[in-house]
Amino acid sequence: MLVVTGITGIGKTILAEQLIHQERDSDQPQLHLNFDLPGNQLPFVEVAAASLRQLGEAVAEDEKQMPQQLLKRWLTYLISHSCWVLMDSVEQILKGNEQTGWSIFIDPLWKDFFHQLLGETQCQSRLVLTSQDLPADIDQHQWRYQPQLYISPLTGFSESEQAQLFKQQGFGPDDDDQSWLYLMRIGRAYEGHPLALQVVLGEILSWFEGDVVAYWQTYGHEIEVVEAAKSAEDETQTTPNALRLDRYSRQLRKAVRQRIEKTFQRLRRDFADAFLLLCTIAVYRDALPEAFLLSPMQRRGWSPERCQVSLDALVDRYLLEANQQNRLRQHPLIRSVALSYFDSLEGADERA
Repeated sequence: MLVVTGITGIGKTILAEQLIHQERDSDQPQLHLNFDLPGNQLPFVEVAAASLRQLGEAVAEDEKQMPQQLLKRWLTYLISHSCWVLMDSVEQILKGNEQTGWSIFIDPLWKDFFHQLLGETQCQSRLVLTSQDLPADIDQHQWRYQPQLYISPLTGFSESEQAQLFKQQGFGPDDDDQSWLYLMRIGRAYEGHPLALQVVLGEILSWFEGDVVAYWQTYGHEIEVVEAAKSAEDETQTTPNALRLDRYSRQLRKAVRQRIEKTFQRLRRDFADAFLLLCTIAVYRDALPEAFLLSPMQRRGWSPERCQVSLDALVDRYLLEANQQNRLRQHPLIRSVALSYFDSLEGADERA
């Protein structure tokens, strides 16, 4: 079992999906469990029953009343069959929040499941978990399960990778040194966080036509606030290193969310149609075709041109991302912020 940890938007899911795609044989079954279900953490028995059915095993409804038997059936299948399992957003089945972190499984059956699974040295299946925090029930006992368990914290882009990203977007140190220095400061402020940098670049390219200096003159103070908070944290020498890292993780989490919030506020002010579209389609968790995403706005009476211009604006600002099937989705963090604005849709719609 591999557990990939890191704050939201860092790229855990993409890394996990690519790993499974490269390592999995074409005839091996794959199970993808995404726990990012707003306001609803399914109990273990429901997940176990649905997983067994997806793997071709019949499960009677009355078996849900026998959780230990269902747990044993699922474990037996995973131990005796070669299967890849991706469990995404595991923090959603843990008690906690973005401010304090997550630690304990809401449903104690998950603790039993993982401990029994990791105790099996001959397990044929491979599991990849992504989580913003490492479950304490696993963390406290990880030494017992080596080499069955590997934990990989995921951080943002290194400075060389940040430079590569900026060059891919058409920026270079030989073009304008001041622009390059500002970009590198932005990269360092957000610790190379991919989603934060993506959103900033979207603003620079879409609203400032690639003029980094003009962007900094307008919004550089926001970056300076993040720099100051990071500097103050770095100067805390008396705090144990592990606690400093934990506090900074929460601080960076807050800074990235604020970065997304500011982008939403500017979008609402400068492009109300695109803001309304982004919030409206936040109710969809899965990647969907353009036509489906635009259908709610067409029912509101929007013309095809108005719909397309708004959609293009969101793609240009990296607020929507396309998968390999050219379907569009919102990153979970962007979707979370969009849903928080959902109550204001009626007023926004009237202004639009």
